[in-house]
Amino acid sequence: MMTGAVVAVAAAALTSCDNVAEDDRFIKLPPIEADRAVLIEDFTGQNCLNCPVAHEKIEEMEKQYGADKVIAVSIHGGELAISDRRPFGLMTEEGNEICNYYAINVFPMGVIDGVTPPVLDSEWASAVYNDLQKPTEVQLEASAELIEIEEVINDKKEVKQNISCTANITSSEEGEGKIQFWIVESGIVAQQKMPDGSINQNYVHNNVFRAQVFPMRGNPIAFSRDGATANGTIEVRERWSLENVSVVAFVSDNNNIVQQVVKVPVKLTSDEPEAPAE
Repeated sequence: MMTGAVVAVAAAALTSCDNVAEDDRFIKLPPIEADRAVLIEDFTGQNCLNCPVAHEKIEEMEKQYGADKVIAVSIHGGELAISDRRPFGLMTEEGNEICNYYAINVFPMGVIDGVTPPVLDSEWASAVYNDLQKPTEVQLEASAELIEIEEVINDKKEVKQNISCTANITSSEEGEGKIQFWIVESGIVAQQKMPDGSINQNYVHNNVFRAQVFPMRGNPIAFSRDGATANGTIEVRERWSLENVSVVAFVSDNNNIVQQVVKVPVKLTSDEPEAPAE
């Protein structure tokens, strides 16, 4: 639920883009030794004029801290997004559900490590900086690979492709939480409205949310020193370009606050080394 301050902002700018000054695109902060990674849920849309500015801010933070420390997922939802029912649209039903979960109606807007209320992109840099300094008891390793299964349908062989995800979670403290796998894709060329009001038909969208393996914030998991393993599988959808697909795995506590996050590529069948010639 949004606080009164954010509700006031939303009421003043329903479905409108946040106005961002040219000299306020990124706040440079001192480097730190990060013990954890931070998840940015970037709520965006192809009809959002100022969302490209927010994307630039994410790229700057990735350069400053490392792409393994700042992990962004661009979630297209709300009235400024274009449904994937259209050939060039990037809004999925699942992404729109996440947008509605946080009651996002001002864009660009972000949720940092699951902490609410959501914040305007002008606050992302300081929020990420602060979260990178927070200790975490959770260590997370993940992997993902493409699995091809042959099926016989109407006497014809068809190959079904799935992405199989695995996470190993250990913690110095015992407790309960949730694990989630998100499918993201980069390098998607599709239209985007720009700050000057023009439409860039060849805009490159990165970190785009494509699907989730488990419902909403994830499946239950127990934290312990002995560790726990979580597995999930999702069927590959028609429009995904597997060479550009990754899996973002994140662990949250029961208050949906992210404790750790990692991003891993999907190991494709073609990645297997060829057998040596006899």
